[in-house]
Amino acid sequence: MNMRDLREKAASAGKTAILLGGAAFCIAGSEAVRRAVSEAVGRCMGILIPSLYAMLIISALLIRSGALRQFSGIFRLPGRLLLGSSGEALGVFLLSSLAGYPVGAKLLAGLVEEGRLSRKSAAWLSGACFGAGPAFIFGCVASQLYGDPAAGRLILVSNLAADLIIGVAVSFIIRREPAPAAKRGAVRLSPELISDCTLSAGRSMAEICCAVLAFAVVTAALEAVGALSAAGELLSSLTGRPSAVCQSLCAAFLDVTAVIRLPAGDPTLLPALSAVTSFGGICVFVQLCAAVRGKFPLWRTFLLRLIAGALSYLICRGLLPEEMLMGSTVSAAALQTAFTAASSPVPSVLLILMTVTVLKERERLSINN
Repeated sequence: MNMRDLREKAASAGKTAILLGGAAFCIAGSEAVRRAVSEAVGRCMGILIPSLYAMLIISALLIRSGALRQFSGIFRLPGRLLLGSSGEALGVFLLSSLAGYPVGAKLLAGLVEEGRLSRKSAAWLSGACFGAGPAFIFGCVASQLYGDPAAGRLILVSNLAADLIIGVAVSFIIRREPAPAAKRGAVRLSPELISDCTLSAGRSMAEICCAVLAFAVVTAALEAVGALSAAGELLSSLTGRPSAVCQSLCAAFLDVTAVIRLPAGDPTLLPALSAVTSFGGICVFVQLCAAVRGKFPLWRTFLLRLIAGALSYLICRGLLPEEMLMGSTVSAAALQTAFTAASSPVPSVLLILMTVTVLKERERLSINN
């Protein structure tokens, strides 16, 4: 048996052990799983669906209607200067900064699928066309943890600056390839296209929420075995912060929506929040895999986002007033997290039910035809 076969057998055994361990945890720790999933459902209903669903529809429409091609002529020169690519790529960069994490990768995958961008360029650009979006930053971080939009503005500026630095850096690699020709064409928009894009956004939203629910269980399992607390203790020894706060930061590294577990009102946490928000969390990369579906590799994205997180931390720390940085750190027990779900989950639930209804009706019609 050669080394390749041994590696494959070891990998298969490891994956099987992980799955069996997950099943055992779900059975033995059913109460912890229930709490984790319940909290994750609240985050999906109160934060993710309201902030992402509409932008997922718009991003699909921009690609499939041909509207994104209009950027190819308008932003051709600045796109070449800033990103080393076409005006369409600059349009994706701008939209990804406003829309939320999976939108940039989804738009780039659409350009690759239509032959308007190479796999290599898309792989590099995905490290820059990546942002939480104002809806998440202000709706989750600023309002839930600080109740002040100034905190959201600081994080947003730090994230955008880091993204721009990454974009300019990768432009020196991308501009070695010939820029795609500008093809503007006509914009097509019809009720059928809107319906198709709405259904596509519903599927994408379901994939995102399922990933968040899965990572909530993973986080609960890591807490149960003590891995998350050990990571929190290590980070606490390096930073001097309370271990409970560091444990919450480690949970946010896995799933960025877990930032709501951090203590509210601590300004000294803003640079760390900016870094985690810029990186996006491991859960986001699982979502990107679902959005990209193999159209380009994502390992460059992961490495570039680690760098972007460090840049965002430094930028935010530089912009934060010194007296706020020198302020006393708030302990995790001193303040309750200010997370509250949306005033009512009914609109989000109805939105999902409507999408499912349309999907079923479309399936019925296709069978009848």
